[in-house]
Amino acid sequence: MLDQTAGFSKQLLIGQENEKESIATELNGRIGQQLVLLKNDIYLLEKQSHDTNSELFKSITQDIGKAIEEVSIVSFSLRPYQMDTLGLKGSITHLAEDIASDTPGTIHLDIDELDELLNNQAQMNIYRIVQELLNNLIKHAQASSCSISIKVGTHQLNLQYQDNGKGFNTSNPSSGLGLSGIRERCKLLNAELKISSKRNSGTKVYIKIPVEINTST
Repeated sequence: MLDQTAGFSKQLLIGQENEKESIATELNGRIGQQLVLLKNDIYLLEKQSHDTNSELFKSITQDIGKAIEEVSIVSFSLRPYQMDTLGLKGSITHLAEDIASDTPGTIHLDIDELDELLNNQAQMNIYRIVQELLNNLIKHAQASSCSISIKVGTHQLNLQYQDNGKGFNTSNPSSGLGLSGIRERCKLLNAELKISSKRNSGTKVYIKIPVEINTST
């Protein structure tokens, strides 16, 4: 029964990733393109109006530009398409920079090169774990700083997260961070997860991930 449950969880997460990829493709391929075309149409209409209502056209163009940017942000959160070009380390760095630009706190990263050690599925699971940790940071932790390190050890990766936020009671995880997604992805990675946290004393997360040399993607 435990094997069946683990298999179901794995298929569920894979299905979620496929669905996210499909939605991200639709956002970029349809809505994003339509917004770009609309922005071009507004530009042409402004030229034909001989500069009448120029402020209105400018305002509409700016609003469309913001909508295009939001579509891009949502699309990237669903499917980090840049992982294909930036790799796992670059994608995590990009994610942290985006979050840091919208929050007053600081995020410190110390990440080894990982791409040659992991297959695509393992890379995506690690990315999602970091994404969830950072989401919890900005939504719940009320921290002014955090650090994330991913270091290559002997036959394993060591992922460590630490913040100086409000912490939570680990005996009642539902009162603090939403860790169910992280736990499930750790199971898929056959990883060991440890969480240390106290009220008003921050949170530490330790994850040991066994490494299998990637021979194909």
